[in-house]
Amino acid sequence: MRRRAASYLLALSIGLVGGAVSAQNINMATVAAAQDFRWGVQAYNSGLFNKSILYFEKSLSEMPGDSRTKEWLGRAYYRSGFISDALDEWNNLLSTGKGSALLQNRVATVSFRRGVGPQPSAESYHYVVARSIQGVGPSYTLFLRPSAVTARPDGGFYLASFATNEILQLDANGGLVRSIRGGLSGFDHPFDVVAPGNGYLYISEYGANRIARCTPEGGKVFRFGSAGVGPGQLLGPQFLASDGKGYIYVSDVGNQRISKFDYNGKFVLSFGQPAGSFGGLQTPAGIAVYDGKVFVADNGAKDIVVFDTSGNYLTTLLAGRLDGPEGLSLYGPHGDLIISDTSRVLLYNVDNDVLRVLNDLSGTGKNILKTVEDANGDLLAADFDASKVFVLSQYSAMYAGLSVQIDRVYSDQFPQVSIDVSVKSRLGSPLTGLDLRNFVITEGSYPVGNPKLIFRGTQGDAELSILVDRSAAMASRKQDIRNAVTGILSGLRGRGTFRVVSAGPNPVVEAGPSTPVDSAARAAADNGTYSSGWRFDLGLRMAISELIPRQGKSAVVFVTQGSLGDSAFRQYPLGDLLSYMQNNGIQFYCVFLDQDARPSEKLLYLCRETGGKSYYLYQPQGVGLIADDVLSSPDGHYVLSYTSPSQSNFGNNYIPVEVEAHLYARSGRDESGYFAPLQF
Repeated sequence: MRRRAASYLLALSIGLVGGAVSAQNINMATVAAAQDFRWGVQAYNSGLFNKSILYFEKSLSEMPGDSRTKEWLGRAYYRSGFISDALDEWNNLLSTGKGSALLQNRVATVSFRRGVGPQPSAESYHYVVARSIQGVGPSYTLFLRPSAVTARPDGGFYLASFATNEILQLDANGGLVRSIRGGLSGFDHPFDVVAPGNGYLYISEYGANRIARCTPEGGKVFRFGSAGVGPGQLLGPQFLASDGKGYIYVSDVGNQRISKFDYNGKFVLSFGQPAGSFGGLQTPAGIAVYDGKVFVADNGAKDIVVFDTSGNYLTTLLAGRLDGPEGLSLYGPHGDLIISDTSRVLLYNVDNDVLRVLNDLSGTGKNILKTVEDANGDLLAADFDASKVFVLSQYSAMYAGLSVQIDRVYSDQFPQVSIDVSVKSRLGSPLTGLDLRNFVITEGSYPVGNPKLIFRGTQGDAELSILVDRSAAMASRKQDIRNAVTGILSGLRGRGTFRVVSAGPNPVVEAGPSTPVDSAARAAADNGTYSSGWRFDLGLRMAISELIPRQGKSAVVFVTQGSLGDSAFRQYPLGDLLSYMQNNGIQFYCVFLDQDARPSEKLLYLCRETGGKSYYLYQPQGVGLIADDVLSSPDGHYVLSYTSPSQSNFGNNYIPVEVEAHLYARSGRDESGYFAPLQF
């Protein structure tokens, strides 16, 4: 047995140093370093980052000059949220000339993200054509005269093909997913399509003077509206918009007005006619609704008219500054408007009255009717006359490339291997909707066998860690805590798992995925100690760790009175906790027990920077919608499987793996590695 173990250790050490060292030159420090490196890699690929750090540090104490172990140690620091330590390790490696170009790019990206924050620059508003999707080719017609596009949360989009009477669903690569034709009677020149999030699509039928509602697959077609000038009647309906509160708005160009319907097709009101000092809409076109205001592009007057949601005229914007505005859509989270203005795509900041040209397609584009921002941050512009959809990307993003991270390698079934991969923009926004065409996998630069995409993050369930504030002020709020946990878990509806963590002086996991909801709610309120010495940082760290390694969309939900106290960051700084979530794809949400509470700005900061939100426990919509918000968030997480072409040497060889991802003109790459199971 001793001889077998010695042979194994010798083979392991030789495998790790590439087989270039003879048995006579092997010493026990090298053997021990190789063994600790192996365990560090295995711990990392199991999501045990703290444990992997210990192994890598021990390996380096035994073999200090090993560059591969140093790179892995930096990677483990990074995934644990310790960005400064990771950068120190990587920069030291680069300073010796042993770091790769890939490592240099990783350091540049991480350093860029951890700055004060991406500041808007001229390049931020400069978009270039990354790709054009042709509707008509020498031997095919995919679409003809596209009048509108609408983004989907999975990176794809809907397109209204006006001349072929259909709505097309295309994926993030521009590939056709399905054609929706409107049931037995079909669509009559569909002009626009919106998906307000209630499980239906709404399509304006310009030729039939009506609105159609159907499922995303094209079923259960229901129509409302009819030709005419009376209430609820339409003459040439064009652009659509939803306010997210149960209402649809349509530009009724023939009647020179905007009509408002509820989601079930019930007519509510029309507006835009002359009233007081307002002379009325001339040629209403695109519509966007934000913060209780309805923005309408008037193609005839060449301006933007603003109403409230009750149809009252408020103001007119951009008079004399537009050529012929058509479609409107929202850009980003703050209500900026994208305006399709003949061949120009414009961005208008309403608050500051700043108008910018994102792209002028003169000479390439002919008649841009609608432009929208897709889930991956690109712009999709529908050119009616050219029968094209232009994909526009930020100039800086085109050349910065993508950020690719191999999160974990599963090698238990070697030679069948699976890898978790996260794909983001340089700013850290997830890229969703990719498929196998967007990935290239190699091992030691050799192509792998039979690659498959077996999971997308958009397909995953929600994985929640509910963190409960154990401050002394919460001791009298036990019923509120029970109500909060019950409300949050009721929203899961079998679409995920949860655990409950109490943030006392010594945080504890109070309930796991198999705990009944009522028992979890009681444990969240009644277990543990309420104390002025409660520890937010330790509790959050534990709540995050419970979600690693993740498979679905992961989030920490913090139930709190809103104040963090003096001991909140005694051991782990705010920045490290934020990085721990960001580097592992975890969002942060807050549930505040009091509506008039003045919560800590640090909590709101964590929500904002991770893509989460904050809620009041007793808001009318309830807190059950948290699960919906988590599930609808963009996710750039993918699992790929393949057959390894590498020799494992009975599990002793370190096997490198590389993944490249690309979308349009952007690409990115990462390297990692693994060990196959040992064979004795």
